[in-house]
Amino acid sequence: MHTVMKPIVWNDAGYMHPSGGPFMAGFPAENGYGHEEWNHRPDLVFERNGKPMKIFHTEQLSRPETVFDGASITLHLYASRGGKQAIMSTARNCEPLLRSSDLEARRAILDEVPLIRDLWEEAWALRRVQELHDDDRHQFRKQWLETDAPWFPTWLCPVEDFLAWQTPIPVDGRAIKGARFTTRYKTSELLSSEQASRIEELLPYPATTPRSVEADVEVINARQLDATTKKQLIDARRGQGQFREELRKLWRGRCAVTGCEVEDVLRASHIKPWRDASDQERLDPRNGLLLSATLDALFDRYLISFEDGGKMLISPAIKAVEFEHLPLNPESQIHVPQGTKKYLKYHRQRFEDRAKNVKA
Repeated sequence: MHTVMKPIVWNDAGYMHPSGGPFMAGFPAENGYGHEEWNHRPDLVFERNGKPMKIFHTEQLSRPETVFDGASITLHLYASRGGKQAIMSTARNCEPLLRSSDLEARRAILDEVPLIRDLWEEAWALRRVQELHDDDRHQFRKQWLETDAPWFPTWLCPVEDFLAWQTPIPVDGRAIKGARFTTRYKTSELLSSEQASRIEELLPYPATTPRSVEADVEVINARQLDATTKKQLIDARRGQGQFREELRKLWRGRCAVTGCEVEDVLRASHIKPWRDASDQERLDPRNGLLLSATLDALFDRYLISFEDGGKMLISPAIKAVEFEHLPLNPESQIHVPQGTKKYLKYHRQRFEDRAKNVKA
């Protein structure tokens, strides 16, 4: 797997639309905007083989031949301002479309997501953009359609693997690799496994679930789905509707661990996380646990898991003195319904991966 640090422009609008800089050099300084300034829009999505894919942009990489070898790519997109740097988003399982040979693939995406062709209007709304283009709206639109739009979709990843951090994550390159990260947009830095681990330690825990529920709902609404499926997925993401009702029946309306029956404190929790699951798995009640709020939070953050036989596993990140406060009982046992073991195995693998990284 490759982990790459990639500089992008700073944006004050949550990377939902251009914010006007200021930009010091390169394409953004010459044109008044950067293509990355739309990266966090939830509607930059299309379906490929039934899987929703996120579209986002960066400029070229340094020595791309060292990355484009078929291995999995994780990108940390960071920006610089006032001498400080911060990670704005993280994308995993990325597919690059940066090569000239990818032009037809990028153009095909424009047909899938035609709104990209209309984004020029949001850039043109900035007075600085108008000034840099001699107030020639017609020529700017022409440039966008002929040059900018076909260059826009330079990366794809599964929707669930694009992590738009709600708060920028400060990063000090000197602590990671002994020097600041590059600020040149057309460069990048390939990290060693040790450096990549240091970056992961900076990310909100767990790094795999920073997206809000409503952000995922926006993605579902942007997808081309029939009304029934769309409603089922939205309800399931919110822990409501048919998914919750089937989960209540499966667990007899009780917390799987404590037996608590107070409806208001029970959470319909996915075992295989939403971001990793297919639509079918997202709606499968066997991919769910009914848990009280505290246990749901611990399970969601891989601080507890369960063996195939149902015995609770507790992360070494939780000290024994905390057990009674949470409360947690190392001897807790749940009944595992038929069809649930495969989901528990998936969760347990990630639980174990994170447990290995807990510092003594």
